[in-house]
Amino acid sequence: MWRERGSYCLKYWPPLAYKSVEFLTVVGIFGVSCYIGYWLVFGPVTDPRYTRMVGLVDELGQSWKAFLLLMVPLFYRSTRTFMDEVQEAWGMKRRATPAAPLPVQGTNPDPPTAV
Repeated sequence: MWRERGSYCLKYWPPLAYKSVEFLTVVGIFGVSCYIGYWLVFGPVTDPRYTRMVGLVDELGQSWKAFLLLMVPLFYRSTRTFMDEVQEAWGMKRRATPAAPLPVQGTNPDPPTAV
């Protein structure tokens, strides 16, 4: 009984944990982005938090390459899944070409020709 539960946990928990962490990271980045946008639009100019926020956005603008290096691995799987679903929905997915049949074991697929 315990072995069955152990194999079940090893089979289903890592993908579930990965999906959960990925979802929470995406939601967290979205929330931080909304917070920054809110403070940039509605924050008072004299507030020190507003000044820090402007400095943070300026720093992100200067180091956009590092930001890109962090965002590509984070959103690659989500974007890839979305694009696969779009291709499948609109009929743009490539159809696999049928493979040549495998030869029967013990037979020569290309018999020698007489010269």
